[in-house]
Amino acid sequence: MEDGTYSNLGTKQNQNSMPVGMSSRLDDDFGLGTIIEECTKDNWESFSEQKLFKALCFEFKSLLEIEKLRELVQDLVQIDHHLHLIIDQSRTSAKDLGLEGFYQNLSTLFIRMALEEEVNSDSMKRAIEIALEEEIYSWQERLQ
Repeated sequence: MEDGTYSNLGTKQNQNSMPVGMSSRLDDDFGLGTIIEECTKDNWESFSEQKLFKALCFEFKSLLEIEKLRELVQDLVQIDHHLHLIIDQSRTSAKDLGLEGFYQNLSTLFIRMALEEEVNSDSMKRAIEIALEEEIYSWQERLQ
């Protein structure tokens, strides 16, 4: 099994299926798509981890506003894809920049949920929201 198994969702996306700047609600002034567009223009000279941390917090908070599970998961995979593009292009140490911790927390929540109650879309959505809230806290900690 390869290292970072949990964070491979975004890299398996078809490159043509998700052009930068075309996401549903995620590419705002503070989003990952904006970082990709801006940094691509100047050959990644303007990239900063602080800007990335702020963008991830913004993206995750946007996810918490989504009502439908399918849309939430699609946008989460899109964030993961954008994050992998940034890590690959930024020439920065990818240490701790991925979403491995998020996926580990989420899998733990899913297992606990399966043991305690019937698994349905509402409970799955709630587990994702809990993992997102923890992830937001984690990225905000890195900003300080």
